[in-house]
Amino acid sequence: MGMAKEKLKMDSTHIAQIMGTVGSPLIVISELLKNAVDASAENIDIYYNYNEKSITVENDYKGFTFEEIQKLSQPGISAKKKGDNLTNERGMFLTGSKGLGLLSVFLLCEKAEIYTSAEDHSVYQIIMDKRTGTIEQLLLEEKSPKEYTKVVLTDVSNEIISFLSSESEVRKLRHICTSLYKGGEVSFPQMR
Repeated sequence: MGMAKEKLKMDSTHIAQIMGTVGSPLIVISELLKNAVDASAENIDIYYNYNEKSITVENDYKGFTFEEIQKLSQPGISAKKKGDNLTNERGMFLTGSKGLGLLSVFLLCEKAEIYTSAEDHSVYQIIMDKRTGTIEQLLLEEKSPKEYTKVVLTDVSNEIISFLSSESEVRKLRHICTSLYKGGEVSFPQMR
């Protein structure tokens, strides 16, 4: 089992600034969607699980490396739009801007787990913990038949899940997906 652990390069003022910038829980979900779109994913699934108090966003494109997660955990820097790099591998314009994506999850939860399969199909679990300020990476025993990335927000309050799964928020999410994907396939939140 390979394992790496290190402090997130962020302090409470940074997190506070992000909280101020983000606002609605739906923006957090849309940031995760944008990350998946920017990573050239073709299919994205969103699950709100009331019983497990979790929100899962899963996509079918190659995962993050530990280094990329470390970069993404430094707010205000979007590593994606470097120089003339404005499109993803499918030629779609990159949507992320402030590098908010991953850190914004801390608005909804204290801990996020990312399961990601690299090009060699090995599966890593990356745990971002707001309380301890650490990112930890574990190499799991399993091999995945496909490349994917799954972000799981744990211990999300039932109030937030109820709010996000309300008809008006789901309608907004549908609108965000449609404008991001312009006709591509996105499955809408499934309540479990």
